Amino acid sequence: MANSLDLLKKDDSKDRKRAQGESSFLLNNPEKGEQNLFETKDLLTNQLFGAARYRYKLIVDGDFQECLYKERNFNLKVKLVEVSSGKEQLNGNIVNVCLGVCDDNGEWIHETKEGVSFVKGKIEAELYHGSTSFVKMACRDVSRSFVNKTVNLVVYPKPTVLKYSGESSIEEYIDYSLIEPLIIHGVSIKAKKRE
Repeated sequence: MANSLDLLKKDDSKDRKRAQGESSFLLNNPEKGEQNLFETKDLLTNQLFGAARYRYKLIVDGDFQECLYKERNFNLKVKLVEVSSGKEQLNGNIVNVCLGVCDDNGEWIHETKEGVSFVKGKIEAELYHGSTSFVKMACRDVSRSFVNKTVNLVVYPKPTVLKYSGESSIEEYIDYSLIEPLIIHGVSIKAKKRE
């Protein structure tokens, strides 16, 4: 009987220490919403979206070729991870993400010199359960006319009109404004693939 009492005392002391740690954490961080927020070190992200603090970020899921070809299809798969731990996050709500293109000066590239949209394909996707894909995308122009002869692909979150109902989901609600955009720097777009 003494052994079980000793075990209970040990468990109780662990719970007390854990509770003391939590209360000191809350005292040191009065705004619970501000915990685990990080500023990005990417200058282009700050230039395009302004200075912000993020809890999550989008990363490339799998391989992505840094050299694309004009009018040739490419696919891009991204996933959501927590900045502090790198752990994959499964969002219960749907977050809209968009694919855009910009140059190294932070200027968005919407059209080619001919006046047609620079990217062909569906540039919006829904991030759900922590991942999404852009499929059968193609660039309609080459990158040699831009600074450094490359462009940057940008995947960024945007607000959705869908309402989140967390009653049926075990996954957490993810605020789109806390997701750091993904910028794939230095993507070269060539005229044609040489065999």
